[in-house]
Amino acid sequence: MVNCSMYYSTFREEKGNYLLRLPKLLPKDWKLHVLFRYKYAGLDDPDMAGAGKFYLYDHFRDLTEAEITGAEKLVNTPFSLMRLMAKTAFMRYPDMRNLPDDKFLANCALAWDKFFTTRKIDAYLAGLIDETSGIVGLEVAKKRGIPVLMLHPSRFTNAFFICDGDYAPIFWKKLGKEEVAAQYAEAKREILGEKIINAHVSKIATNTFDLTKVRTLLQLLLAVPKNFYYYHVKIPAPDRKLWNSTEELVVRQMKYFTRSSLYGRYMLKSIPKGEKFVFFPLHFTDDAAFTAKFAIDSQFEIIEKIAKLLPHDTYLYVKPHPHWKACDVPVGVMKRMAMNPKIRMLTYKADTKRLVREAKLTVIINSAVGMEALLAGMPVVAFGKDYPPDVIPRVRHVTEIFDAAKRQAPRAVVERFVANVRAHSFQIDSSVFSTAEIYRDDDIKTIVGHFVEAYESMKAGGRKG
Repeated sequence: MVNCSMYYSTFREEKGNYLLRLPKLLPKDWKLHVLFRYKYAGLDDPDMAGAGKFYLYDHFRDLTEAEITGAEKLVNTPFSLMRLMAKTAFMRYPDMRNLPDDKFLANCALAWDKFFTTRKIDAYLAGLIDETSGIVGLEVAKKRGIPVLMLHPSRFTNAFFICDGDYAPIFWKKLGKEEVAAQYAEAKREILGEKIINAHVSKIATNTFDLTKVRTLLQLLLAVPKNFYYYHVKIPAPDRKLWNSTEELVVRQMKYFTRSSLYGRYMLKSIPKGEKFVFFPLHFTDDAAFTAKFAIDSQFEIIEKIAKLLPHDTYLYVKPHPHWKACDVPVGVMKRMAMNPKIRMLTYKADTKRLVREAKLTVIINSAVGMEALLAGMPVVAFGKDYPPDVIPRVRHVTEIFDAAKRQAPRAVVERFVANVRAHSFQIDSSVFSTAEIYRDDDIKTIVGHFVEAYESMKAGGRKG
């Protein structure tokens, strides 16, 4: 019997959510145990009858300073950093007065540790986690050596793959030379042939912050009273540190709209000709794919540091994420970059593929642009962990990037990696890809199948390919 676990943070019933149907879609020799943050009526759903239930707050208690210090040893990441790894923290930082304190994080760690040990958990199933209690659970699982199987957006449109707790993709299929060549050729055709990877998500993103659209404005206005009710009435008062308030969300929407509108004042309308440059594609900072993985540094500080290291005849080209159109770039940061003679702020419509081809070097954190650089055969380095260091050289400090750029992976290594990513990716219903609110049984069965194969591969001794 394989005891697998999941985390569920919602405070209200969500009809049709895939978690409610997961127990009956798992293999017969797998049992699901769910750690819930809240109790509510929906947990009595008949489909959940076979699942083991564990309630986080039932195990909270008052802790001494020594116990808090001891609980921090259950994870590899200091509590001081862990509290900053959620989207809520990114919005509130540098004001940390309304973020979870060390006692809360310690209680989470102790509860997760008890859950994993008493239920004899063999595998932790997860998606991208952007909520504090879930992030603590992920870190405890990693510390205990429990295999983490994470549903992660792939580099291909409307597709996912399975990665481990450090966001490294898990490969289990044995690809021969012919299949590597075929998968690589298809990957190159698909990624280098698309103007914007996942245009569906781009459309959703635009509709989210463009207040000139009547439909968007109406949806936001209707959402305010509902959100206000849930935040100020339904959510327990101590938990409001974990969620964004209605007021914060309204301010965020206004900032999104304002920033995206003002960015045009600072950007270049076209790519300059004949200049030598390093390319830095901006990451969307309010995304779990960024906040949970890269909470220790600011990408804007990295940009300014890189600019200080460039030769006289070389510039740093910065391009906002094409989906979000600079809505997450603070106006003060725009002004600072615009006043720096070594930085060129490009329109979000600039051709990324051309920039990758013409750049002396592309610097990413965990961007899908890394895959474009690999497929184009152009130099790239990464600060994040999404790409194995033997595929894209990994750096910890800006002073390392130019030396790291000289250590590009052999083509055979790149081709096998790209082929494996494509061979292990699977598509789901495109209408729910951006939110991962997966309701179709066929999609859930596909995810379960990949979870099982990834787990069996890890237990057998690691990744193949």
